Amino acid sequence: MKTSKGVIQGYNGLVMVDDKHQVIVHAEAFGNGQEQHLLEPMIEGTSKTCKVLSPEEDVFKKVKLTADAGFHTKKNMEMVFSQGIDAYIADRHFRKRDPRFRDRDRFKQRARKERKSRLFTPRDFIFDMEQQSCICSAEKHLYVKNKNFVTRNGYKAIAFMGKKTECRVCKLRELCLRYPDRTEARQVHFFFIARRIVQAAPS
Repeated sequence: MKTSKGVIQGYNGLVMVDDKHQVIVHAEAFGNGQEQHLLEPMIEGTSKTCKVLSPEEDVFKKVKLTADAGFHTKKNMEMVFSQGIDAYIADRHFRKRDPRFRDRDRFKQRARKERKSRLFTPRDFIFDMEQQSCICSAEKHLYVKNKNFVTRNGYKAIAFMGKKTECRVCKLRELCLRYPDRTEARQVHFFFIARRIVQAAPS
């Protein structure tokens, strides 16, 4: 199944729930990570299930259907309208119109700053200049990725990187990586400020 994180061996499970009685009336597994086109088959499956109990009744003629923004597409809106379904499906921009979410960007920025401030810095790593070794907070040895790393400003550093096999399963990923959902391994640089490389201008 294709997902935002690549192809995985798995399924996307969807359920239709009777909100009043808290009962699952239909469930189905799909081999697709995208849900937009799955609303119609879920409605059809629910109708078939309910007709087993009441063959003469169309359950969607007397109930309200709610779904999240992941199902909001023009095709789905036209489908529920044509079938006469009383549907309430949030669109992807409803929060922008809701005054209760007026300050959401401000809180997001604060959350990013707080999270960034909690991340491990080079000071949290044990660096040995003579041995050219580095140990992280999880007590794992990082390998030397580049002994002669140089910035555009001419500062020299030694770059270390964690092993992907160790970083992927590390319990400290959330504290170590800025983007733990898409970054495989941590990199850290130790700069030698006193060894700045100065390039002579051509005469």
